[in-house]
Amino acid sequence: MSTNIYGLNGISLTLLTNLGNVRTKFSTEKFREDLRTLLETQRGTLIGDPAFGSDLYQLLFEPANSSTAALIRQEVATTIEKYYNNIIINQVDVTYKTNTVQILIYYNLFNTNIGDTIMLEFIRGTST
Repeated sequence: MSTNIYGLNGISLTLLTNLGNVRTKFSTEKFREDLRTLLETQRGTLIGDPAFGSDLYQLLFEPANSSTAALIRQEVATTIEKYYNNIIINQVDVTYKTNTVQILIYYNLFNTNIGDTIMLEFIRGTST
């Protein structure tokens, strides 16, 4: 079953095995999951669509400075614009913390009053 609300695709079904029920997620909740999947998928790893995903993982291990943060912001905006023409990116904040990179994406859906924020947090590994 699928639907198209404000240009957002689909209904996600989540099985609740302990209750024996099915819960549905509509529009913005489903869209947030789709957007997170898009950005967290390494470009070139999806069979059938090697262009799907982003190059964030390559940028995460670059030096933690303003130049890398600008490249991350550009990658997020470019990737989202490629797959979702109904999104207006208001701001992308990149924050470096000890061994983590936090990305906050503030956006609105085109021609609606619907706005939201998505946070992605990546743990940077250390080599010994």
